[in-house]
Amino acid sequence: MKLTITAGTQLGTGSYMCDRDGKMTSVRLHAPSTTYTSRGILHLSPVDAEFLLANNFISPDEAFASLMYCFVEYVEDELDSDSYSVMDTTKFRTWAELGYLPEMSKLMSKLGIGGDLDDLYSRMSSMPDFDELNRRWYAVLRDEYVKVYVVGNKIEFRINSEDGFDWNSVIIDDVLCSSKYNFRGARISIMRESSKGYQAYFLNASLSEILEADKIVLSSIYLRRKEVIGKDGIRTPYYKLK
Repeated sequence: MKLTITAGTQLGTGSYMCDRDGKMTSVRLHAPSTTYTSRGILHLSPVDAEFLLANNFISPDEAFASLMYCFVEYVEDELDSDSYSVMDTTKFRTWAELGYLPEMSKLMSKLGIGGDLDDLYSRMSSMPDFDELNRRWYAVLRDEYVKVYVVGNKIEFRINSEDGFDWNSVIIDDVLCSSKYNFRGARISIMRESSKGYQAYFLNASLSEILEADKIVLSSIYLRRKEVIGKDGIRTPYYKLK
């Protein structure tokens, strides 16, 4: 299900995709698939196809073509495909995290995957071309979104992009400092995710610490730091446009 977070929405615990305009979309699993990335598989996964289908970027036929490609790859690389005939998809459903992907799970059940590899190759020849889909959409998911995870007052950003885009303004100006979301006082982690693992820029940092570390990440909008002293004497920092 697609859920776009709009102004004034308090983000609850969960996973989100943040685009270059700072708009958040709630997801069950991030795309590109964190699990596939950790395996060194850098192409569209069923998780990615679910996100693209939910947002009307691809058709059900294109989503199923992606599912079929991933299934054949799984059979060839993870199973003894030489002796493989009638296909038990149970292990693949776990491998591809289909339990979290209602639309892809429905497609698999509705359209069916069965027979031997030759049968699958034959079926795939009449489907949308996976390589073309991958060229068109994988870079979009990787470069046009940041993965966001929220747990209570903690928020984590994971950057995947490889096109040189500067996410500083989006993350800081459009999310952390924005009136849309109540992240003042949050503990913030910002890192880069790749098949090699994670490179941390900040771990459990305050907004003040991030804004003051201008050689790592800094808002593109000039902000003036102010403090409000509460009745209990606690100083609470906040930021206003200069």
